[in-house]
Amino acid sequence: DFVMLHNDKQRLMAIKTQIENYVTDQLKLKIHPNKIYIQHYSKGLPYLGTIIKPGRIYCSRRTKGNFFKVVREYLAPGNCASVHETECFLASVNSYLGHLIHFNTYRLRIRMLNQIKSKQVDKIVIFKGYLRLLNR
Repeated sequence: DFVMLHNDKQRLMAIKTQIENYVTDQLKLKIHPNKIYIQHYSKGLPYLGTIIKPGRIYCSRRTKGNFFKVVREYLAPGNCASVHETECFLASVNSYLGHLIHFNTYRLRIRMLNQIKSKQVDKIVIFKGYLRLLNR
């Protein structure tokens, strides 16, 4: 992944052509045609699970949605997770929490931690903003 910023759209189009030629001729690779975005900076720049806007970086909806999905599946009624599944769940949730801490997501993280804690009182503890498995 890479990003190019410039205030002249025509210059970006010329650079795009030069890059495509270099990638094709020198690296013997092909740039996916549907993954090139030329748009005004105020609309934001999707990059590595974030949306970058002037003065602020947002977590993408996809990342938040995937986080919600992991929690929802684990907390589904009737789910009797083994210790191994619980450890995998904790690793996944803690990874999302570590990623989300870089954004303005305090309320989101607290809401999810409280939801998990309310369902898993006997297995999981919250320690310094992350989840831990009891009896380890």
